[in-house]
Amino acid sequence: MKKIAFIALLFIANFTQAQTASEFSKLAKSDLESRMYSNAKRNATKAIELEPNNQETRWIRIKASMTSASKADDYKTAIADLEFLLSAGDQSEKVYKSLGLANQNYAVILQQDFSDNKSAINHYLKAKEAYEKAKNISGNSDYAYDIKDVSELLNEANKKEKNR
Repeated sequence: MKKIAFIALLFIANFTQAQTASEFSKLAKSDLESRMYSNAKRNATKAIELEPNNQETRWIRIKASMTSASKADDYKTAIADLEFLLSAGDQSEKVYKSLGLANQNYAVILQQDFSDNKSAINHYLKAKEAYEKAKNISGNSDYAYDIKDVSELLNEANKKEKNR
């Protein structure tokens, strides 16, 4: 009898988790729309833990992780999610543009807050590559400013690293 109750409990728990992933995703979306970014990120993370391949929920977490108040860990999360989307086959301009922005902003934080020029250089290079891929996909020069900006930041970081 205990085995049947245990199996029933496991079945209910699995069924609840599937619903919970959807509910967490809906909460995250609502939080994002309400500009409650830390709540949105937390709820999206819970949904992703339960349903890792949900790309819509990953986009919610990416958006919640890339705000004006974002910190280094937020950008690391966004970069990981964007790289997940790329590995899942989404090679869109939007993914590359967002990856460029996330890497660029993460590099700025690495330099300013941690004086980590070596890691910043690596992320500036990744940002430049992502912007160039977005430019190639779009077929226009909308990314010329982004590429120029990140190139200047990269040159500055290289100079600082050489002067160490």
